[in-house]
Amino acid sequence: MKNLILLLLLSLALLTPNMSTAAAPFRDPVFPWPFGYSIQNIDQELLQGSYVAFSHDAFWFVDIGPLNHDGLRKITVESSSLRHNRGFGWLLCDGQVLMGQLFVKVGRSFSVMLYQVPEGLNLRVAMSPSDFYDLQLKKKE
Repeated sequence: MKNLILLLLLSLALLTPNMSTAAAPFRDPVFPWPFGYSIQNIDQELLQGSYVAFSHDAFWFVDIGPLNHDGLRKITVESSSLRHNRGFGWLLCDGQVLMGQLFVKVGRSFSVMLYQVPEGLNLRVAMSPSDFYDLQLKKKE
């Protein structure tokens, strides 16, 4: 049932205009591209797992799922900084970054971008071009 819901939301996201796609940083990005960072390749084999971050006086819990046959990864984010405290969505690899959508309620989604910098793995959650969170993720042991 979860896979069916995810498939329906993904279909809706792909058909809805003005939503970010995997190539968004190079075609009218919905959120600011992190030019100030030295972005490195992400090790796709080690990406799956549970992560934690602390930002804006809140803990963020992030789960990244395995790569499926369509090249997508499920992502779940929980934080008191998000509306309804929880969002779920998908990520698609676009070169050195993974990009996608995080659905927080019906009709509302945020753009997300996962990228590797020398300091570690970062997740950008963008509510608008000027309102976003940059989270440095630490893998749970």
